[in-house]
Amino acid sequence: MNKMKYLLLLAACVMTTGFMTSCLNSDGESFDNRFTEEELDAYLTRLQGTYNGKLMFYHRGLNAAGTKDSMMLDSIEGMRWVIRKDSTITIDNFPDSIYNNAISMQTTTGNVDFRNILSKAQDRRLVCNFGPFKGLTQSNTVDYGFFVLPDGTTKNNAVYTSSQIFDENGKQYDVEYGYVTYLNDGYSYYQADGYLSSTGNISFMLILSDIKCEQVPQSNYRKEGYPILLKGMKLY
Repeated sequence: MNKMKYLLLLAACVMTTGFMTSCLNSDGESFDNRFTEEELDAYLTRLQGTYNGKLMFYHRGLNAAGTKDSMMLDSIEGMRWVIRKDSTITIDNFPDSIYNNAISMQTTTGNVDFRNILSKAQDRRLVCNFGPFKGLTQSNTVDYGFFVLPDGTTKNNAVYTSSQIFDENGKQYDVEYGYVTYLNDGYSYYQADGYLSSTGNISFMLILSDIKCEQVPQSNYRKEGYPILLKGMKLY
């Protein structure tokens, strides 16, 4: 049942952006964005494989003057992930700790600094599902892309994953991360996800929309999208 809810959510997100319905190209002719079974099989066959690249995210810290909490682009090199023909992406050693940048440095609950807790999160293997679509480029050539969501529990129009974090005193914190497929906070640096078969280059985005922690009341600080971008090249 949860898998079905996930697929319905992903389909709704794709339809919201207009990729699963017919549309008009720049010449006014109808263009069908849907895959045929043969096209989808060929696309997934090209896409499957092992990739190496980097993870790009926004790092929260003080500006050059040391007076303001600012967001700066940062990256982690040497990321590796596997795409399978069953429309799954497995990311090795995904760094949950970067999500401490998704909340304000000033945000605390009582004497608990939630950013400090999140920074202690361990890397983990993250399994995602993706939904391919067809689109048109400005030159009216067909382009292929996909939306990505982690495999998790669907609720409140988002998909949630969970992890356990232990602080320096051994206290356990149960954290939930909510993901969506759209971005509404102005991080225009991030573009549509896609795979270029001629070069093997790929990029896809994960968007964190919410963070919850049972042990830190009112800790769902994130209300707009926090983007994570993975860019790399197919190894084999």
